[in-house]
Amino acid sequence: MKTDNKNGFSLIELMIAMAIFSVVIAAVYGVYISTNKTITTQNAVAGVQQNTRSALEVMVRDIRMAGYNIENLGLAKDEGIEISDDNARITIRADMPAFKQVTYERAGDELRRIRTNDPDDPDDAEVAVIIDNVSDLTFRFGGSDTSVVIELVVEEPAGYGERVSRRLGTTVYSRNLEM
Repeated sequence: MKTDNKNGFSLIELMIAMAIFSVVIAAVYGVYISTNKTITTQNAVAGVQQNTRSALEVMVRDIRMAGYNIENLGLAKDEGIEISDDNARITIRADMPAFKQVTYERAGDELRRIRTNDPDDPDDAEVAVIIDNVSDLTFRFGGSDTSVVIELVVEEPAGYGERVSRRLGTTVYSRNLEM
């Protein structure tokens, strides 16, 4: 009497199991890479959006103060806001403790704020970078000389060779220039 004692796997069974396991692992890895790419991109989008909002909020706060006590500076009300001809630079004048004049401009890919108490003295200027990776910045007057429309575009790397871009804009009304 002959007995077959099968206590293990045959080579064929082992190869089939390894092939199935390889397909499952490849699918799980593909899902992992895809999810990781999505999370990285969404984190970059959230960061760009938050940075752009913060930069806009800083500009909005200063534009709203344009014209405050401007007579103390010897200027007329209509000199509270000045926008450059190329719409890429705005100068705000107000009699504030921290500054008398603030200018926002795009320099390369940076949004810079230049605050000064004496516009005629270049050594008095305090220059700060508000945000990097600015690809576009425009200012224009809205329906009147007391409202300013700001459009800001920020583009940053998002990993995996991709870039994210956010365009935000707002209209600001200067409460001190109302006539």
